[in-house]
Amino acid sequence: MRLARDTLPRVPVDTAPRVPLDTSDGSLGPFVLPGIFYTPETGLGFGIGALWVKGNRDHVTRPSNYSLNAIATRNGQFTLGVSTDSWTSKNEWHLTFDGLISKYPYRFYGIGAAGIDTGEKYTPTMRIVTVTAQRMILPGMFAGFRVGYDDVEVTDVDPAALLNGAAGHDGWKLVTLGLMANRDTRNRYYWPSQGTFASISAYRAFAHLGSTHPFTRVTLDGRHYLTLTGEHVLALQGWADLTDGKVPFDRLPQLGGQTIARGFLVGRFRDQQAAALQAEYRSAPFRVIEDVKRLSVVVFTSLASTAPVLAQFASDRTHVTGGFGLRYALSLPDRYNLRLDYGMGRGTGAFSITVGEAF
Repeated sequence: MRLARDTLPRVPVDTAPRVPLDTSDGSLGPFVLPGIFYTPETGLGFGIGALWVKGNRDHVTRPSNYSLNAIATRNGQFTLGVSTDSWTSKNEWHLTFDGLISKYPYRFYGIGAAGIDTGEKYTPTMRIVTVTAQRMILPGMFAGFRVGYDDVEVTDVDPAALLNGAAGHDGWKLVTLGLMANRDTRNRYYWPSQGTFASISAYRAFAHLGSTHPFTRVTLDGRHYLTLTGEHVLALQGWADLTDGKVPFDRLPQLGGQTIARGFLVGRFRDQQAAALQAEYRSAPFRVIEDVKRLSVVVFTSLASTAPVLAQFASDRTHVTGGFGLRYALSLPDRYNLRLDYGMGRGTGAFSITVGEAF
């Protein structure tokens, strides 16, 4: 997903997926992953995820992917999310859509460097849509726009909770408009071994369009990929998420989750500004039983920080995480991977299962 946070809970999978044979263009599926889970907040829960990757025989047009996640629990919580990432012929247009309807519990750990270790429970009821469209303006260069809509109601908050002092503690509505541009020279879309990706996105939540919390966000994302030897790769990322204005607490820049500072839970640290440096070693693919080399391992680390203003980034606000993971290539040759990671931070650790790379 490309939302500002991991708003789509990933479906826990209790069995390995049955993956169809790859076709010559690298397409995959569609196939379905069922799951069952239990947590104290949700009780017994059931989920299903569907995925389809559409390759292209011209080997120039990048692959498109389409996914659906659905969760329902015995406690009446639910999530339904749809995500599409589409490329038109010869990469002329890049189009994305993210839609989410959910009522699902999360935890608030406070705002700023300190936070609280256990977190306070809250339940947002969310209706979110984000659409982006970018056109190739020069080879490897894209520019376009972003449109977003949030309608969120927050419940199950203790009257004495720290959350009650945060912006948007009872909900918010946002209508956002923005621009985005990127330079992309990666040799592959899902598992690059060389090249650079650099992007900038800026948008505004406008009060006169109905936003209850007007603010501005600028996100910078730079990635570089180096082939070390053979098919061994070093991936590097620099990322910054910067805001100004009255940002709802759940839309503040955040650390934790499946992409930034893996090892911390989603939203473990949040503030008006956040930044991270990340590195990941990715091994050459290898075979275990079957003839095709689908398995690979990774080792990753990150330095990440939050601050209320740019001038207050400091070493005592920096959080170090690291971990390792296993990859299984669902499709070839683009290597759209099933991803299992275990990340560790100070006093914490977390597993995650999803598809696609962190960066």
